[in-house]
Amino acid sequence: MSSALSLATLFSVIAIVTKFADLVNLGVYALGCFIAAVVCYAVAIGIIKFRAPPILQEYPDFKSYDDKKHSHRWVLWQFYHAIQSLEHVFKLLEETVAKKLSKDVAAMSRSRLPLTASFKGSYLAKRVEITQPDGSTPTYDFCVHEPVNFDRDLIMGFTVKSSADGIERKYVLPIRESDEKLDLKVKELFWIVLTEAAKENPVSRWIAWSLVRLAGALLILAVGLAVGHVLLTPKPQTPSPCCFQNV
Repeated sequence: MSSALSLATLFSVIAIVTKFADLVNLGVYALGCFIAAVVCYAVAIGIIKFRAPPILQEYPDFKSYDDKKHSHRWVLWQFYHAIQSLEHVFKLLEETVAKKLSKDVAAMSRSRLPLTASFKGSYLAKRVEITQPDGSTPTYDFCVHEPVNFDRDLIMGFTVKSSADGIERKYVLPIRESDEKLDLKVKELFWIVLTEAAKENPVSRWIAWSLVRLAGALLILAVGLAVGHVLLTPKPQTPSPCCFQNV
């Protein structure tokens, strides 16, 4: 929606500036550079609209997410949807374990969390091959289950099995309203997803940013050409009153 509005605004600006350029005679080269700049910027917006991950378009930073005043559960749904759509999803799971957002079920002796229910229902299963520092390339089979509600909270279960040892490990990622560090965990989980989303589609991202830079350069050139045209174009001479004495 915002991209469509941006495009409409851009083409409105083209019409206005074209009319203005015609009135003040800024020169055809300046006008051409300006239109080319707007077209480059419009194409860049189109690429971002169709290629950037949805979460990156809706929430470009944490403030835009926080301003929506979502429920504390919403960030975990965003995390789950990111796992469904992003390419390097195993990194997301690894990071939650490394930052102790996800808990190892085997290390949880007693818990009020619905552990059994966390590993039921629909799920997403994938296999990835990761190169280790020693050059080995073990495979990892992971299975991420859809989050389930418990009370006013949400929990997501996932399993990871490495070909290196063949052991399947179970983890749960809970978001609890009573957690004293809830705000910090929501923010951390959001940035984990957004950071990984920003790495998606590197070729499209490079093309879009290149077009934005080109648009900026063309706009500067258009201003320079317009100023030069105004300064160098001879002003029409106004006839002197004496020219009419002999008429």
